[in-house]
Amino acid sequence: RNTRREVTRDLQRMLNKLGYEAGEADGLYGGGTAEAVIRFQKAKGLAPTGMLSDELMDAVYTASGEKRPLPGMLYVRRGHQPVFSAPIGIRKPQEPLGTHLFLASGDSAKLDWLSVSIASRVPQSVIRDHKLTVEGSGDLVRTNPLEMLDRLIIDTRTRERIAAMIGHGASFAVSDNGLGTETGLGTDFIVQVH
Repeated sequence: RNTRREVTRDLQRMLNKLGYEAGEADGLYGGGTAEAVIRFQKAKGLAPTGMLSDELMDAVYTASGEKRPLPGMLYVRRGHQPVFSAPIGIRKPQEPLGTHLFLASGDSAKLDWLSVSIASRVPQSVIRDHKLTVEGSGDLVRTNPLEMLDRLIIDTRTRERIAAMIGHGASFAVSDNGLGTETGLGTDFIVQVH
């Protein structure tokens, strides 16, 4: 799923494009961003709260003429380096995806897949930011890996790019938590499950 930092980066980029000078589009919601938001809110007749909200994002997307991004993000890495990323759709976005790891083995012409599903707690910030429906706060989330895969909407071009790269030893992870700060240059994907 998109992280709050990615949403903030989009907000900063669009505010800059609209002339509200939010500073560098780094995804960090600091004083400069809050001041730019207040200037935008005042100009559009919104309550000048300086806070990130759905109402604010709707207004900024409308003013910039851009469409809201899809709720998920797919990241592709090879040799511990980023290759590309692409937005993806999620059917029933209010439901958690869970945490899953898929591993490919065998001949590239006919791969066998092993899936490992991990019961995990979804952080309150993720539940809040994505308006997820989670049974009881602090409960472990368990989802069926095949049902979860059916919920991902990946465009044909992205599927073709992935298919051309995939082979023995390939892996992919799915998580509600988005890309964590632990996944950096020289690392594989790191998914926290605490």
